[in-house]
Parts: sequence; C-alpha cells; structure tokens
Amino acid sequence: MAKIPSSIASRSLDPGNVIQMPTGSPIAKAIEGFGGQMTDVASRALERQQQAERFDATVGMDSLKAELQGDLERLDHETPNATGLTKTFSADYLDKKGKAYIGSLPPSVRPEFEKRWQVEQLRLQNVAARTEMAGRERYETGQIRTRVAQASNTLAANPNALPQITAEIDGVIDSGAMSATGKEALRQVARERLATSSAEGLAINNPALARRQLGFGTPVEQAMQLIASKEGFQSGTYFDVSAHRVGFGSDTITNPDGSFRAVRQGDTVDEAGAMRDLRRRTGIYMDQNKAEIGEEAYGRLTTNQQSAIASVRYNYGRLPDAVLAAAKTGDANALASSIEGLQDHNGGVNRNRRLAEAEYSRTGSAVAPQYASIPFEKRMEIVRRANVVDAQAKFEIRQAATDDLASIEKTGQGGKVTPEQVMQLGTDQYRQWVEKRTTAKGIWDATNDMPQISDQAISDRVNALLPRAGDPGFAQKQAVYDAALKRSQEIEKMRRDDPAASVAEIPEVREVISKVRQNDPQSTQAGVTAVLAAQSAAGIPNALQSPITRNEAQRLAAPLVVASRTTGRDTVTPQERAVLQGVVKTVSDIYGPYAERVLPRVIEEGLKDRQFGPMATAIFKKMAAGQPITSTDRANVEAASDAGNATGAMAGSSASSVKPTPSYNAIQMLLTKPELAPQFDQKYGAGYSARLLQARP
Repeated sequence: MAKIPSSIASRSLDPGNVIQMPTGSPIAKAIEGFGGQMTDVASRALERQQQAERFDATVGMDSLKAELQGDLERLDHETPNATGLTKTFSADYLDKKGKAYIGSLPPSVRPEFEKRWQVEQLRLQNVAARTEMAGRERYETGQIRTRVAQASNTLAANPNALPQITAEIDGVIDSGAMSATGKEALRQVARERLATSSAEGLAINNPALARRQLGFGTPVEQAMQLIASKEGFQSGTYFDVSAHRVGFGSDTITNPDGSFRAVRQGDTVDEAGAMRDLRRRTGIYMDQNKAEIGEEAYGRLTTNQQSAIASVRYNYGRLPDAVLAAAKTGDANALASSIEGLQDHNGGVNRNRRLAEAEYSRTGSAVAPQYASIPFEKRMEIVRRANVVDAQAKFEIRQAATDDLASIEKTGQGGKVTPEQVMQLGTDQYRQWVEKRTTAKGIWDATNDMPQISDQAISDRVNALLPRAGDPGFAQKQAVYDAALKRSQEIEKMRRDDPAASVAEIPEVREVISKVRQNDPQSTQAGVTAVLAAQSAAGIPNALQSPITRNEAQRLAAPLVVASRTTGRDTVTPQERAVLQGVVKTVSDIYGPYAERVLPRVIEEGLKDRQFGPMATAIFKKMAAGQPITSTDRANVEAASDAGNATGAMAGSSASSVKPTPSYNAIQMLLTKPELAPQFDQKYGAGYSARLLQARP
C-alpha cells in the first residue's frame, strides 16, 4: 500500500470559510457533543441492522436444516431399497437449496454463513449417508426375513432341508451391503428361526427323533443317537473284526415284523432299516446292562450315563469289568473315568469315541449341532409338543393294532397297521401284538366255518383244540380253545332260537341275501332257497329249519297286533279281517312256494308262543277267510296252552316259563329212540316230539 509523505500528513486541512470557534468556548463544546451523539446513534443503528441480518440468517439456516431433514426422511420413505439416496439428496436438495439460501443472504453476513453452511452441508451429507446405510440394512434385513419366513414353511414340511436352506440364507446375508456386525446379528436370528422351524416340523413328523436331536430323548433314544453318531451309517456291507456289517456297524438285519438275521456279504439297508435294527439291539444291550449292574443300581444312573454305557457295550459286545464296577457304585466321575480308561484299547482306534462317551456321561444329553442355536426353553416347548404328537400317534397306533387283531379274528384279514408302526409302542407291546395276532389267526381258523358245519363236527373240533398241560404255547392254545368253545355255544343257541340267522353270515349266503330287494318275489325266494340249503348243509334238522330270520318274521308280523283283539269272539270285524288277509296275501305273493313255511314263523313271532304255532296258523287262515272260529278250534288252542303249562309245572317251573329249545344231540337222540318222546315233551313242551318225528324223512 502507498504511504503519504510525512510533510503532507502533518498539514491541517484548509478550513476554507468554515466558522472558527475559539477552543473551549461553550458553543464549540455544544457542537462537539452533538456530533458525538449523532455518531453513537448511527453506530448503534448499524449494529442493530447487522444483528437483525445475522438473526434472519440463523433462522433461515435452521429452517433450511429442518426442511432438508424432512426431504431426507421423505426420500428414505420413497426409496425402499435406499439405493442412491445420498447422491440424490446432495444433488437435488442439499446443493440447490443451499445455494439459494446463501444467495439470499445480505453481504454483511454472507461470508460468515457461507462458512457455517459448509460445515452444516458436510453434516447433512453424513446424515444422508448414514440414512442410506440404515435404509439399505433395513431393506436387506426385510428381504432376508421374508426369505427366512418362506424357508420356515418349507422346513415345517421338510425338516431335513435345514443344512441346505441355512447355507442359502448365509449366502444371501454375505452378499448384502450391511456392516459385518449387522450381518452376524442377522445370521444368528435367521439360524435360530430356521432351526426352530425345522425342529417344530420334526416334532410333528418324527417326535422320537425330535426328542433325541433336541437332547430330550428316552434312554433308548439317546443311546441310539449317541451310537449312530459314533458308528456312522453305511448302506452296504463291510467286514469288521469277525463279521460282515451294515447300517450302524451291526452284524444283523432286523425285518419290519421284528424278526432278524445275520448280515450276509452284499446285503444293503436303508437308514430306516438300520434304525430299526439299532433300536432292537440298543434295547437288548440296555436290558443286559441293567441285569449285570442290578436293577436298583442301574436305576440310580442318569439317562445320559445309561446311554453312554449302552454305546460302550454296543462297541465291545460286553461291558468291560472296570466300567461295570464303576456303574455299580453310581459315582459319576468314577464311571466317566472308567470309560476314559478304555481310550488306548486296540491301539487307541476308538480313543475319540471313548472320550466322547465319558463326556456324555458327565454332561448329559447332547443337542444335535443344527439345533444348538435354539434356546433351552424353546427346545423344551418343542419337545412338549412332540410328546403330545407322539402320544396321539401312539394312541392311534394302539387303536389300529386293536382293530387289526379284531379284523383277523373275524375276517382272517389284518388291518392297515404295520409292524414298524407297532414297534414305536415299545418292544414289549410289539411282542404282545405279534403273539395276539397269531392267536387271532388261530381263532379265525378254528371258528370261521362253524356256521357251515354240523353240531357234531363243531363239537369234535372244539374237543381237538383243548390243550394239554405242558404243551408249548399253552396260553395261546388255551385262548384259541376258549374262543372256539364260546363261538360253538353261540352257534348252538342261534340254531335253536333263530336258525336262519345262524347261516346268514356264510359268505355264499350273504352274497345272495345282499341282492334281495324288499317285496321282490324272485330275489326274496332265491334268498330263502340259499338260507334253507345252508341250514341243511349245516346238519340242522328239517323240523328246526326256518326260511326266514326272527327279524324278518317280526317285520311281517307287525300288523298282527289286531289278533289280540279277537279274544273272546268267534268272528272278526271287517277291518280286522282286512289286516289278516293282507298278511296272508303279502306272505303268499312274496314267498310263493315257501309261504306255507313262512306263515307259521310269522304267526309264532306275532303270538310269541311257538308251542301251538301250527294250530294258530290254521285258525289264522280261517279268520282271514272270514270263517267263524269254532269251539273246537278254541279248545284245541286252550288245550295246547294248558298242556304247555302243565309240562312246565312238572318240570318245576312256573306256567309262564319259556321251554328250552332242544339241542342237536337231543333231537338226534329222539329220532334214534322215538320211545323217549314222553320225556322229550316233558322237557321241551307237549307235542314237540310228534312234530319232529312226523318231519323226519
């Protein structure tokens, strides 16, 4: 900058014509004071103006910040995946609105607020960047959660897909733009959700496996899990020590019906078959352990200790002395140490297995690795659900097994239950089911054709079934005998009381009867023919045969309630006669040539008195024809009734007692020795022997 020479700078300004006041005069002082006041006013006005401009600039910046914050939030909402949010915000909002704001400022404050805006602009850019990152993380998290939810539905139906789906979800998470911390947190949440869905699906589809893999199995199930994890599964045979083995290191193959055989070279099994064999052998080994250790000492062992020593026996084929001695003490540490002491056997080939078994005996049930992320409380909840499903499934299996036995006994054919299903109920129940199945088949073989054979043939068969003391399978044979005896008694009673019904379930008869149409003469008479032929084939005497069953007779006899109103009269009213005629016509039209045999059965059922059914039939026909009932007719009926009452009294029963129906043997005795007729009538009713003797060929 140029400097003013000192000679010039020291000069006074030329006052010109300005009035000069003496220094110190009152006027000069007054003017000087006024001038100072004017200077102060101007200075304060300028200061206030600058303060107002700074205030307005500050308020404007705050308003702009709030506005831009709103723009950023709107952009965040309108950009679900948050891609490019920072760039858009900076270019379209931050820069444009910032320039407009700076341009609106007065020159006096612009430099200051330009600097302040630069700071604020950087802050807002950082906020936008963080918002974009948060939005992107939120978007990716939402997408992954949706994918996890979809995968969970898949796992509920296919629990075994857990490893594959978990790997897929991990890949999706790793491909995202979120932070490493965010990825890891999301991964843990996703894995827990996926594992839980898989476990829940497993609890429904395979409750026993769910319990084992969640660490809550029964002793047998936990031992199976431990053994399977150490043996490993192989579908084909391999030679080990002294035998060919397959599945989980087994030298046997267990069939679905529970039987088993030795493994032969070239055999193959699937995993289900291997598990079936493993369950059978594990149960046997645990029973052997209990027997050697002692039931009381064995019962004091924890489930995991029982499982650990079952694995040891499975591998050794026996329980080593040190392990057996430690198990009897019940000391957990001693037992674990005894198992660890086996680690160097056979050159240490099974060292890791022994150490794992020892650790298992100390720590308890192992959770399958894929379910380790599920919290303990949640695992307990899933296991409780599995128990409910298992209980329901076992109830249905027990019911199906019961139905299976009943079906075999009645039809010779079993139900839909499979041996594998029954095995889920346990070895004891499975064994009982197999035994009962054999018994049911024996009962079917002994009884299914009884309705078709004679009383004598039935009696001979039942007698032949009676077991002798000491017979092998005595209990089963006794059960078959008891059932056969009971069935023979049922058939004997039915042949007395309802002969037609006694043959109705014979397959050939049932087929013909199934084609009978109500009120159709042709099909009805075909049914009667089949029923009578079957009774003859079964050895039922002609006199005792019936063309229709009691149910059929009762249906036809229903209109005969009018008969009770004829008591004391020798004639019937036209209305009553119409009913009687209707019954006779119906029987005649439908049964044709069999009507004469059907009508007495109908009347006997209607009158509830089989002692004088034939007499009543004759009177019934006279009534239906409108003919008067004579005193002789009435006397015959009363005489038959009195004779029946008298013989009842002689037999020591009341007059109203119902006489028994003679058995096959009794009828055969009468036919062979007719001279026994008086005794026969005394027991079975007056006139009964005459009817039988007249009907014989």
